[in-house]
Amino acid sequence: MRYAQDGGLTAVQRAKRQQIRLRAAELFARGYTDEQAARELRVTRTSANRWCRAWTRGGGAALASRGPASLPRLGEARFARLEAALTQGPVAHGWDDQRWTPARIRRVIGRMFHLTYSLPGVWKLLRRHGWSCQVPARRVVERDEEAIAAWKTQGVADRGTTAADLGAWVCFEDGCGRTMRSPMARAWGRRGATPVVRAPGRRESRASVAA
Repeated sequence: MRYAQDGGLTAVQRAKRQQIRLRAAELFARGYTDEQAARELRVTRTSANRWCRAWTRGGGAALASRGPASLPRLGEARFARLEAALTQGPVAHGWDDQRWTPARIRRVIGRMFHLTYSLPGVWKLLRRHGWSCQVPARRVVERDEEAIAAWKTQGVADRGTTAADLGAWVCFEDGCGRTMRSPMARAWGRRGATPVVRAPGRRESRASVAA
């Protein structure tokens, strides 16, 4: 089977599939039918039948992996350049928010390498290189990292009386309340590195916390 636009299996996945096919060859040698092999290996009968015919013609060697079906259109070096560009964020490439979508990434690929990808091709390309579609974390634009660090060491975490010392209110609402979370859909990012979406947070002097 040929996979278009970098949509094929990785080396690890190809090795895993080869192990299954070689296991199928062992079962055929023991007299298993394609139906029995499919049930044993938990694969479709169509795959087992195809492997059985190949094994009959050429033995176990016919089921060995032949490597990738085709060379990737975007090699490792080029993808590294693309990933560096994506790390800069969509805003750096002319969009007004921070959400990477396959359509936007396809446009960046076209600009950088003059290649035309389909949307499923972009999706498969990203998945093969360790990217996934995630719910982005939201961070207030006006976030003061120094103040947060001080609060963690000197505020509630230390004494638990910050609100009283400052004469502030701590409000808890049951049910609905105002939220500072911007309505953002999912965004693509490398697995283990959740995308961060910055949203304005100084629209009101007091924020409500649902509890």
